[in-house]
Amino acid sequence: MFRAKGFFVHNRPEFPKRAVVTAGMPYGNKGLHFGHIAGVFARFLRDRIGPDNVLFVSGTDCFGSPINEGYRKLVEAGDFDGTIADYVQMNHDAQKAALDAYDISLDIFEGSGIGLSGIKQQEMTDAFITRLYDNGWLEKLSTPQFYDAQAGTFLNGRQVIGRCPVQGCKSEKAYADECDLGHQYDPVDLIAPKSALTGQTPEMREVSNWYFELPRFHDLIAAHIEQVAGMCGTRRVLVDEVESFLAPPIIYIQEKFADDFSAIEAELQLPLLKRTRTGARLTPEGEQMMPYIHEIVRQERLLRQAAAGLHTLVTGKIRIGTFTSVATHWLPAMMMQFQKEHPQVDFQLFNGDYHDIDTWLGNGSVDLAFTTLPARPGCRCTPLYEDALAAVLPKNHPLAEHPVCRVEELAKEPFISLLESSNHDVRRAFSAVRVKPNIRFETKDDYAVIAMVRQGLGVSIMPSLLLRGNTDGVEIRTIDPPASRTIALAAATDAPAATRFAEFAARWVKENT
Repeated sequence: MFRAKGFFVHNRPEFPKRAVVTAGMPYGNKGLHFGHIAGVFARFLRDRIGPDNVLFVSGTDCFGSPINEGYRKLVEAGDFDGTIADYVQMNHDAQKAALDAYDISLDIFEGSGIGLSGIKQQEMTDAFITRLYDNGWLEKLSTPQFYDAQAGTFLNGRQVIGRCPVQGCKSEKAYADECDLGHQYDPVDLIAPKSALTGQTPEMREVSNWYFELPRFHDLIAAHIEQVAGMCGTRRVLVDEVESFLAPPIIYIQEKFADDFSAIEAELQLPLLKRTRTGARLTPEGEQMMPYIHEIVRQERLLRQAAAGLHTLVTGKIRIGTFTSVATHWLPAMMMQFQKEHPQVDFQLFNGDYHDIDTWLGNGSVDLAFTTLPARPGCRCTPLYEDALAAVLPKNHPLAEHPVCRVEELAKEPFISLLESSNHDVRRAFSAVRVKPNIRFETKDDYAVIAMVRQGLGVSIMPSLLLRGNTDGVEIRTIDPPASRTIALAAATDAPAATRFAEFAARWVKENT
């Protein structure tokens, strides 16, 4: 209310004609809090502008370290025996039930990794990352990351705990790169690190990741936030948060390195840091020199990595993810020949379907993985072999009278399929002629498919590599139009032993297929 020419005038709100209301996105590892259930505003707007003009949207955030940790702890405690996808779905359903109990009438409540929303989220993510890559806005850097050798896995930021290395900080609860008091540092500087999984001291292993080159967009973001700050209704906390993010970083230098940094300044005869009571900031000269310092550090890491490779190449364990056909027909001979050259190398095999392999590559459970193209984004893939798909028919089946089976004719027969997570090669064969198979049976086991065809339960389409030595009691025919899968080897690490085996595997396939 304000006074104007002796009268009190009420400044009444103006409502939009249409509105989209969102609530906080709950994590897929826990229940809801009040902020997630707060549908009061949506109800208020529906009362003012009509229920058909208000869209109330929320859903489950299905990704992140807290979900992985929540799932891991439940499994280890014996309280849950499903997959992580089952775990997220369970929590999503519980959240939806809580909203229904409060009579919260959401128009949309989906999950970022569930159903159609999950598919669209993946498509949008892929498109976003691809555009960044195509425009040259991503940079691949190799950085050290904590690795628990006993658990056989890389550790996320919350799975490592130690003491903060920042001078004067008393925090005893420091994670991989940040303590609970807000100090940030390189993981290699964390004091007395321990793995939350096993309690063991983790190793440091180089991992290659893609990074967005944010400094290239500093001026663009600064100009945008200045424009936003001048807009009516902009919350100051938003502006302050972005401006603090764009400010030159405070650099914390351990005392043992302070003399080294001062020596660099003396050598260059340039002031690189402006020191304060709480830390140090780069000077303009320091900002210009920092890319060169980063390159020196990077080259030193590469030198140490190469030196470590000379010591570890002939020892250690290589973790390989694979699917059945490669595990059966390639890997035994491949590993035997490789071990003749490197007898101290051990192997650990993980056998699964395409979905399993994708998961293992994503969470660092394997060093290498045999997969099919297109593979998981961000992995270095080497195409190895073009594996033709073939029709698998029972003995004396009418379609076996001809040397070639048309895919359209196979679609009319009872079809035995692998689960959706592993049959995308076959789906492409049917999609090419715009037909859908008459799926009567589904299984995760490749050899179960052959067994069911042998019993006359239906027909199938399978990779030729898988069919080697497994054609008793069935007929194999070429399909029209021809289709195939591209077998590739994806690398999730730059470890020397894994890199050497990847190079060897590519030569082996070329010489033996």
